[in-house]
Amino acid sequence: MKNKIPSFSDESFYLKKSSLSHLFLLICFIAISAIGFSASAENSTQSQQTRKSVSGVVSDNAGEPLIGVTVREQGTTNGVITDANGRYSINVNNGAVLTFTYVGYKNVTQPVGENSILNITMQEDIATLDELVVVGYGTVKKSDVTGALTQVSEKTIK
Repeated sequence: MKNKIPSFSDESFYLKKSSLSHLFLLICFIAISAIGFSASAENSTQSQQTRKSVSGVVSDNAGEPLIGVTVREQGTTNGVITDANGRYSINVNNGAVLTFTYVGYKNVTQPVGENSILNITMQEDIATLDELVVVGYGTVKKSDVTGALTQVSEKTIK
């Protein structure tokens, strides 16, 4: 028997060529996946390195802790509220600016900088306190009310 030189019409040559093509595509896919994974891991590492924890206490002029103050990182949806002792802890990006807001107090904006502890004193905002209005009107049967009722006559108000 003579050694036959494979040709493009030969079925075994076609299978070998097809297998090589598949192998080449598989190697390319693995290489691209590995490059993408390493870039993703590098970005993830960088983003973890650029974040830091900031904590502190928010209080009023008298030094009393303020409960429920909103602490937000500007430009993001990242935020927390202070606990019963006025304490907060938040993870922020390097170079972040924190905004502290509370009803009846002036907003405070504070850049984090290199600080990991930021204690904030908030000032009362008398102008916003004037905006608070309590309105009560209507009629309800006494038996349907849960809470305290009092009746004030016109003479008492004058």
